[in-house]
Amino acid sequence: LWKLEDNYALIIVNTSDKKLSGSLKINLPKAKYQAICYSSFADKQKYDVNSNIINYQLAPYENQIIYFYLDGKCNDKLEKNFDKSFNIIRKAVNEEDPFAFNVKKTPFKGKILNPYNWQDSGKSYYISGAKKQPNGGLYWIANSIIGAGKYDFGTQCKGFEIELVRLAGFKSNGKIRFCLNGIEEKDTIAQISVDSNTLLSKNTKDWKIIKTQLSKEISGVQNLYLVFEGFSFCNVKNWRAIK
Repeated sequence: LWKLEDNYALIIVNTSDKKLSGSLKINLPKAKYQAICYSSFADKQKYDVNSNIINYQLAPYENQIIYFYLDGKCNDKLEKNFDKSFNIIRKAVNEEDPFAFNVKKTPFKGKILNPYNWQDSGKSYYISGAKKQPNGGLYWIANSIIGAGKYDFGTQCKGFEIELVRLAGFKSNGKIRFCLNGIEEKDTIAQISVDSNTLLSKNTKDWKIIKTQLSKEISGVQNLYLVFEGFSFCNVKNWRAIK
């Protein structure tokens, strides 16, 4: 609970993809308080403060600041700042994320490669959410997007294999999606799911190879992307297509 003079504020964050509701008991002074709720999704609204209990409801991934003030003594400067900040946040929801990966704005400009040779992940043309190893490969992968490049798959591709290791102590579920010409779910052509105990090692060089089959047929020249979702500290050395 944040306090400035006779004003208080409380931040509630819903990090899940489900609705969240409940009640909070706030230890405010016995004086009569009113409250305004500022939301990252909706317009501000008044909250009733009944016996210092707030009943709240949050949409998936919604953030709220609840501002408490003495009856008739709302801090105008604070309210203007909240209004300005949340107007920007609500507007941003409907605008393009300037930091998001955009396939069209980040095209591959190199030569066409052979996907059936081992490909050093550290030589990918676009890397987000990972760091390059000095001697090849990527490490500290967590929710990453890898723009691998342009490849000629011909008509023989049956799946993919990837060489990786995960550090013991950083357990988390995750999946690797192999995608063509985009990174949305509809662009996925193969997928590897990894649970929290798979491929864990205390040795960062203890590489293991895992394989997956295609979920749909592919052929010809295509742009390939690897999307790592939900991982925590995964190292990847190489990958390749298999016939």
